[in-house]
Amino acid sequence: MKNLTGFIVEVRAKNRNSIRYQYDGRAKLLRTNEIFVGYFSQMTDRQADDTYSKAHIRETLLHDGDRKLFSYGEEAVFSVDDVVITIRALRGPASNNRHLSKEFKKYETWNQVKHHEI
Repeated sequence: MKNLTGFIVEVRAKNRNSIRYQYDGRAKLLRTNEIFVGYFSQMTDRQADDTYSKAHIRETLLHDGDRKLFSYGEEAVFSVDDVVITIRALRGPASNNRHLSKEFKKYETWNQVKHHEI
């Protein structure tokens, strides 16, 4: 799996089965038709082949679809063998993304909402 840390991503169950994951330290279920959206913060549990088995993704809650403003929820931990992770958006501010290659310019940028903007 390509390292997608630093992006807002969509997480889906890889197969036609629901999968279990950790959310704020509790077990949850991601059903086959559900999408989890979050900020991909890190990979952990390094394996012998130098890959990682756990993806840490902090939930993002989109409050304003037009202005692309979000807030953070809790952290979820997924087994990378159970999920498909794809980029959904870049995380603002725009200065975070100025050194990204051209392939990423097609994604919109989401910015964290300030308390007075909710």
